[in-house]
Amino acid sequence: MIKDLCSICCLSYNHADYIQYSIESFFNQSYKNIEIIALDDGSSDNSVDILNNMSNNSPVPFTVLSQNNTGNIGANFNNLFKKSQGEYVIFIALDDALTPDFLKEQIDIMNSDSNILMSGTTAPIIIDENNNIQSNKSFINEFEKSNSIITPEILLELEYNKAHSVFIQGCLFKRELIDRIGGFDEDILGDDIVLRTKIFNYLISNPNYSLHIKRKSGFYYRRHSSNVSRNLSRFLLLLAQYYDRYWNDKPVSNVFKKYFIEYIGSSSENDTISLIKSHSYFIKVLLETPDASILYSSKISNSKNKGNYNYYTYSIPFFSIKKYKNFITGKKYKIISIFGINITL
Repeated sequence: MIKDLCSICCLSYNHADYIQYSIESFFNQSYKNIEIIALDDGSSDNSVDILNNMSNNSPVPFTVLSQNNTGNIGANFNNLFKKSQGEYVIFIALDDALTPDFLKEQIDIMNSDSNILMSGTTAPIIIDENNNIQSNKSFINEFEKSNSIITPEILLELEYNKAHSVFIQGCLFKRELIDRIGGFDEDILGDDIVLRTKIFNYLISNPNYSLHIKRKSGFYYRRHSSNVSRNLSRFLLLLAQYYDRYWNDKPVSNVFKKYFIEYIGSSSENDTISLIKSHSYFIKVLLETPDASILYSSKISNSKNKGNYNYYTYSIPFFSIKKYKNFITGKKYKIISIFGINITL
C-alpha cells in the first residue's frame, strides 16, 4: 500500500463513447496523487484502443488490463483492487465520471478522523448520452428533509427496504475496509449492493469505525440504453440472490414485490416461468405475496360453496391459490399450487 495514493479502479464494457469524458474527469481532479487502473471486460467496440491511447498520454500512472468478456462485475472489481496500490480506492464504471473536487473532499474528510473508513455523497448528477445534465436528485430523500445523521444502520435498512442506498461510484473507501470485508462477492450477480451491505454490516459490528456521507452531489451518473440496471429480469435475479444470501431470515421486501409484479405484468408466461425457476427465492416471494403477485395477469374465479366450505381461487398458469373456510368451525386454510405441486397452509 502506498500512503496518500488514491487508486481509481474503473471498469469498461462497450463504453467507447464515454471513456474520454470519464478519464478526463480523473485527470482533472484537484487531488493529484492518483493512479488509474482500467479493466476492459471484452468490449466489442474500440474501448481498449481508446484506453491505451489515453494511458500513453496520461499525466498519472495508468494501467490498462483487457480480457475476454466475463460479465462478472464483482470479480472484475476484485481484480482491479488487487492490482491497485493506493491507501484510498474508488470503484467506477467508465460511463460515469467525477466532479473536479470529489476525491479531495472525501480524502480531507477521512484525514480529519482516522476512524472514518468510507466517505461519499448522497446524490449523482445524472447525465445523458451527450453529457447533458438531466437531474441532480438525492436517492435518499427521506434523510435530506431532516437533520438525521446518516448511519450504517440507516443505510443497511435502505438496502433491505429500497434495494439501494448510496452509489459506490460516489464513495471513497480506505483500502483496509475493502480488505476486511473480503471485497465483492464473485459467485452472485450483485456487485454494488453486496459491497455496501458487507460494509454496513462490518461498521455496525465494529462501532469504533464509521462512515461519512455528505448531502451533496459529487459524481456524474450516465443514463443510456445499455445501462445494466435496465434489464429487469437480470435485476430481479440479482435481487433474489442478494436477498437470499443477506436477508433470508426476513420477509420478502416490498420493493422486491414491486419489481416482481412489474415483471409479471410485462413479460410472457414462458419468460416468467424461466425467471422463477432460476432461483428458489422466487418461490418464497410467491408464497408470501400470492395475491400481490398476480395483480396484472390473474384470473380470479367467483366464490364457490362446496359442502361446509366456501372457497375461491386465484390462478395463473404456473401458480394458483385456493382459500378455504369451514362454515361450521370457522377454520381457514390455503392450498397453493406451484408448477403442479400442492402446498397446504
